[in-house]
Parts: sequence; structure tokens; C-alpha cells
Amino acid sequence: MDYRNKNILAPMVRCSTLAFRLMALEYGADLVYSEEIIDYKMINAKREYNELFKTIDYTVDGTEKPIFQTCDKEKDKVIFQVGTNNAERALKACKLVETDVAGFDVNMGCPKEFSVQGGMGAALLKKPDEVKNILTTLVDGLSKPVTCKIRCLHSLDETISLCKLIESCGVKALAIHGRYQEERSRMPNHDDYIREIAKHIQIPIIANGGSNEIKCYEDIEKFRKSCNASSVMIARAGMWNCSVFRKEGVLPIDDVVKRFLQISLEVDNYFFSVKYAVQQMLHEELASERGAAVLGSLAGDELYKIFGMLSEYDELQLKKDEYYRNSALKRKVDQEESIEIKKAKESGTNLICSHAKYSKKDFRDGTHTPKSILNAYVIHNGLSKPIYRTEEKLPEKVFKSVLEFNNSFYTTPYWESNKKNTEQAAAMVCLDSLGISYKIDFIKKK
Repeated sequence: MDYRNKNILAPMVRCSTLAFRLMALEYGADLVYSEEIIDYKMINAKREYNELFKTIDYTVDGTEKPIFQTCDKEKDKVIFQVGTNNAERALKACKLVETDVAGFDVNMGCPKEFSVQGGMGAALLKKPDEVKNILTTLVDGLSKPVTCKIRCLHSLDETISLCKLIESCGVKALAIHGRYQEERSRMPNHDDYIREIAKHIQIPIIANGGSNEIKCYEDIEKFRKSCNASSVMIARAGMWNCSVFRKEGVLPIDDVVKRFLQISLEVDNYFFSVKYAVQQMLHEELASERGAAVLGSLAGDELYKIFGMLSEYDELQLKKDEYYRNSALKRKVDQEESIEIKKAKESGTNLICSHAKYSKKDFRDGTHTPKSILNAYVIHNGLSKPIYRTEEKLPEKVFKSVLEFNNSFYTTPYWESNKKNTEQAAAMVCLDSLGISYKIDFIKKK
């Protein structure tokens, strides 16, 4: 892969999702980086192909969204960024996705507290031995190109020395955010640092930190020239209006938001990731009525309604329901059976296992929860009380509940991170089997 003359979408936490990356590529980005994925989270992930959305999802039991999601459309363009402080663990995490990405990047510049305290990100800037060990291990162990992203040290000479060390490890390019660890985005970028470093380094230099000056496609080239860099990496300017990558000019922000919402439907983007990205696009109007509505949205239907796309959202939900209920539950299904399910099968009793995901937001308007609805049904009909048997799986600390009621057992295929949620989900399976609505009328009539 050639890292020269590229306009690149930067790795941004909660923003650089598959949907956002696909939009950036559509608008003209040459490469797109994933958000930072921490190695110790990734090594427990399972690779699953989602036939409904044609995506590759790396998931962990008990999580609502994939740790990393990709698809064939970006296979030759996506760079997987890993957060790490351990060479062997980083290699293990990267090997999992090696066939699904175009390259790898090591985050050595993130100034966030969680990253630095964990010995990752900017904490590595002053640990040259660890830098060398991590990068050489990845370069030697991976078949795809490796790069890294750093920030500037206070001393230009020390920064140049660090960059020479990084270059000696065999990486194919080096991204430099032209600010010190403690400096924030409102402060000027040190273009002069990047310009000077470029004189001493032979591999491509990717300049980052120019969003304050980048308002359109032409500004990208101005920033590249200011830094004498090979390529440009864009973060906030791309987050605010991703059409900045378009040679034909930027689009109205409403057009960009709606396109992002559409792509998010196409790849089943996690609601809170969608909401966060839309908030960033509307950062200048969050105080307006529409901005307040976006901030106050608690579910996808509310967010899509604001932009006149509720019918598209509802149509997708119907497709998802049909897929998850009738197509062998191909997504987020843990094939490992719980002890309670095995007991139920061995006893020859009626076991009903089907798709159900409980979310508090679906019951926030004063409606009864599935468990309370089932309890009301039991009392109303003089039946025996349902019994919930919930098993915890370690070391993942996830739960699966089996509900025993009226000589039958009810459960879902999923392990959940929340014990109460898995019990509610089991109750949902039971109610569905009984043909009882989650908004039961007899409760009010009784």
C-alpha cells in the first residue's frame, strides 16, 4: 500500500464507525481508520458474518454492539487502529482481523486519561524501548502494512529522534498530530514541527491537526503543503462535515446527516454511535429546537423522525425482526449452551429459545416490564409463579436466564452483561409464546 498523496479519515472514538467510514469513502477519502480498539478487549472477540447487513462483526458476549465492524466495501481501504502497551497482546488482537483490513496502526498519541493511565497512547511517547518492541513485533508478525500515530514532544530534537526510531522498526508511514500531549484542538497546530520532521524521515509523513483551517477540499492541500507532508489525516473537520473530502465541494449539512443516517441503517449502526455522530455534525446548532430534539432522543425512531426518515427506520426494524426470528439467529448467538438449557433438553421438557433483547428505553414511558406483565398474567389466571434460573459465565461475567413456567422453559440464545436484562428477555420469550402483548390490556381492566 502506498501512503503518499492520500486524504485520510482519522481514528475518532465513537465516530469512526463502519457507517461513518463508508460515508467518508463515498465522499472521496482514500483511506479510513477505525476508532482505537483496545487489544485486551479485541482478543476475546468472535468473528461473525451478518447475512442481513453483509457485515463482518467482531463481538464479545454481553455487549450490545460489535467491538469492530467492517465489510467488503472498505476491505482495501480500512486501517485497524489498536490501542496497546503490550507487543504480544497487540499482535494477537491484530491477527484476528488480518484478513479483513488493509493495514494496522498503533495509537501512540492519544492524550485521554484512560489511555495514558493504561500505559497506552501518548504514554508510549517517552518509552522508546516499548515503542520499538511493539512496532517490530507487529511488522514481523503481520502480512499487512503497519503504521503508527504520535503527537509531538516538547523538544523538536527528541521528536525527530523518536520518529527515526519508529522508522527503523519497518513501519510504512508515520502520522503526526502537531500538538503536544496537553494541548487541545483549539490551540494552534505545530505545522513547523511536522515540516521539520519531514526533512529527516524517508517514509511518508501523514499530517494531522489542521481541522481548524480545513473548511473545504482545497484547504486539505493547503495544510499538506504547510506541513510538507506526504498525506493528510482529517479528524474534526471530517466529523463536522464529511463532505469536506469531496473535490466537487462541501454539501449542506442536512444532506450529510441524512446520508449518514441511511448508511447507518444499511449496516445496523449502534444507536448511540449514530446519535453521537449526528450531534457532532450539528455542533453549531445544538441550542436550537432541532438540536435539543437530537440531544433528547433516546431511541432510533425518535432520531430518525427528526430528519423525516421514520418510515425507513421502521421498515428496517421489520426486516430485522423477521431475520432474527426466522433465519437461525445468525447474529450475536453464542453456540455454547448454558447448564440450565442442557438440563431442560435432557429432561425432555418443552424448551422455547428465540430472539429477544430487552432495553430499558423501550419501557420508559410508564409501560409495564415483561416480568411484571407476566406476573400480572399469572395472578389473573391463578397460575404458579414463574421461576428464573440465571447462570453466570466467567471470566466474561455475562449471564443467561432460563424461565420455567407452566411446564415449559423459555430463554434466548444470548449471554448478557446485565443479569436483570437477561431475565426480562426470558420473560419476553415467554410472553411471545403465550401470545401476550408487552402492553397487556387486562392489567388495566383488572
